[in-house]
Amino acid sequence: METAVSNSQQPSMTIEQFHASPDYLALTPSQRAWVNHFVAHGDPNAATVAAYHSSTPALLTFQIQANGRVVNALNKYFGIDDKQAFLNELRHTIRKSKGVAKVEAQRLYAQLAGFVPTDAEAGAKNPDDPRSNTLARVNAEPQSQEAAKTPGARRKTEVMLVDGLKRRPTAWDADGEPTEFSDEVIQ
Repeated sequence: METAVSNSQQPSMTIEQFHASPDYLALTPSQRAWVNHFVAHGDPNAATVAAYHSSTPALLTFQIQANGRVVNALNKYFGIDDKQAFLNELRHTIRKSKGVAKVEAQRLYAQLAGFVPTDAEAGAKNPDDPRSNTLARVNAEPQSQEAAKTPGARRKTEVMLVDGLKRRPTAWDADGEPTEFSDEVIQ
C-alpha cells in the first residue's frame, strides 16, 4: 500500500486525538515512533532511522509505508477517507503495473474518479459491450407483431450477456426470466 501523505497535507485532528484513536493504538511501539516522527517532520527515511535505528532505511521505509496499519493510521490523521485511500492505492498500482493489468487499473480509476461511466452504466447504455459483467438483454423483443402473440417466440430470439459473454437461455422460471444458459458463446 502507499500513503498519499505529503508534507503539504494538513492534519484532520490534534495529535492528542490521534494518539487516542483506535488506528493509532493498533500500531506497535516502533510503528508509533515511526508515525510520530513522520507526522512531525515529514521525512519517511528519517522516521525509519529514528524509530528503528536503521543505517540503511530505504527498504525498511518501503515496508513500513506499505504496512496496512501504518497506512490506516496516517490516513486517519490526515483525513483521507476510504474512497480516496483506494484511489491512492489504485494510482500506485497503475504506476507499478504493465500490460493488461495497467490498462484495467486505469479503466477502474477513470470509472471511480468519474471520468467515464462505470461498467454498469455503460452496459445499461450499450448492452452489446462485452466488457460489461451485467446481465443485459440483447435482441429481447420479437421481430414482428405476430411473433409477439406466439408463446415462447421471445425466448427463441433472446440472447443475453452473462459474465461479459453472449449466451442463449435454455431454461426459464415461471415469470419468464432465464435461469440457465447454453454453453455456446454467441459471437
